[in-house]
Amino acid sequence: RLIELEQLQTTLPEDTALLSYFDTGNVVYGFGIRRSAFVGFEVGVTSATIANLISEIPSRSLAASQKALQQLYELLVNPVRHLAEAPTIVFVPSGSLCSLSFGALMNEDRYLIDDHTVYVLPSASAFVSTTQSSPGGRGLVVLSDGEEPSQSVADRVRREAIAARYGGLLVIDSTKSGFFAHAPLSAVVHISAKTVLNSTETQSSRIV
Repeated sequence: RLIELEQLQTTLPEDTALLSYFDTGNVVYGFGIRRSAFVGFEVGVTSATIANLISEIPSRSLAASQKALQQLYELLVNPVRHLAEAPTIVFVPSGSLCSLSFGALMNEDRYLIDDHTVYVLPSASAFVSTTQSSPGGRGLVVLSDGEEPSQSVADRVRREAIAARYGGLLVIDSTKSGFFAHAPLSAVVHISAKTVLNSTETQSSRIV
């Protein structure tokens, strides 16, 4: 609805684009949103074709995998490329797109993650809710056991931006006691850990 779109656009930072997809089971529709722009489009192939391209990504052939990633970029991002030039892109997938690693999409010979900060969310409304920190809430970063936070300039700037946005940043080890002590009091929980992805049964994917 119009009021929801306006609320979302108001929430979006100037440097962020949100690309949302809706899979009807046959046709896939896409929506590109920036603070001052909205574009709707129909992806030019069927849902089955999208699923087939995604299934080709784990191919043993690097060339075949990259070709599929390039084709998916042309279908999903290129129609709103003028909006997707934003430094940060938030993807909201649907259907088989839920198993796609959007950061790996290729624009010619470059991966999307090479030029953009990429996020994937379950819904556009989740973006609105996560940018509204609860009173006294803090951001929370849960690291894998033994992993130290990067000291690079880019990562320090990113952590400072997260801290400013969510009213603080707390870094803890990913122990059970530490997680349950801090997570309930936090506005945002960010888990940096290895994952096991199952492309045929996406519900079986898990965080290690």
